[in-house]
Amino acid sequence: NTRLLGQSVQNRPIYLAETDDRPELVLLFGRQHPPEVSGAIAMRSFVRTVLEESDLARQFRDRFKLAIIPLLNPDGVALGHWRHNVNGVDVNRDWGPFTQPETRAVMAWLEGVEATGTQLRLLLDFHSTLEDLFYTQPVEENPPDFASLWLGAAAQRLPDFPFKQSADPVNEQANAKNYFYVSRGIPAITYESGDETDREQLKHSAKVFAEEMMRLMLASPESR
Repeated sequence: NTRLLGQSVQNRPIYLAETDDRPELVLLFGRQHPPEVSGAIAMRSFVRTVLEESDLARQFRDRFKLAIIPLLNPDGVALGHWRHNVNGVDVNRDWGPFTQPETRAVMAWLEGVEATGTQLRLLLDFHSTLEDLFYTQPVEENPPDFASLWLGAAAQRLPDFPFKQSADPVNEQANAKNYFYVSRGIPAITYESGDETDREQLKHSAKVFAEEMMRLMLASPESR
């Protein structure tokens, strides 16, 4: 299902695609930063994998609700901005302050979902940068060591796709990764795709990352 989540500063729609309601939620963001096209390519392949009719994907959706916000900064994309929305604010520095309609729309929806008893279990925020890189936390407890186990399993299947993990401690930056880790106690990971990475490699690796994410989340204890 697709719904209108909210509107940008210039009243462009922010859409949410979601699967059926479940007690546990996995949330995916895209295009907080307008020009990051390789991140959008990876996100599309990742999403297709978790929505396909494989046994793994069906089993995953039977347990987890998936929520996808592919274009979180529509004004910035439409106007060709580098990192900001039309107010000159970097949307990925507004998690916590919530000064912008884009981040407020996400939180209004999420808090409504959480009020029904659904628990957010994982956030993946898709971006682009100079290399293929995952920004994670040094310590994860729920589920334990998610990032290292996830990326390690994927690396075994991707010997020709070099990528890095940067396990950064929480800092004062008001990005999605910090906010959701601190406020929800979950793995919150910035998934960076290389600007110049071969597009077919991006798509194939995203499929592998999606499959290993699903396997690991299915192996985790159910939330109570």
